[in-house]
Amino acid sequence: MIGARALERGSQSRPLLVAVGLAAGAGLVALLTVVGLLGAGGPTEDDVRQAYQDGFDQGLVDGGAE
Repeated sequence: MIGARALERGSQSRPLLVAVGLAAGAGLVALLTVVGLLGAGGPTEDDVRQAYQDGFDQGLVDGGAE
C-alpha cells in the first residue's frame, strides 16, 4: 500500500517535473544561443591583421608610405 501511494504521488507530480525540465532546457538553449551570438560578434584582431596583410601582398594597401 505504501508503494502504491508513492507511485500515485509520483505520477501526479510527473507533469510538473516535465514542465520544469522543459522550461529549464529551453532557458539553457536560449542562453547558449545568446552567448554564441555575442561570441561570434565580429572580426578578431588577427582577422583584421590578416586582411591587411592580404591587401598589402596584393598591392591594394601601400602601408602608408608616400
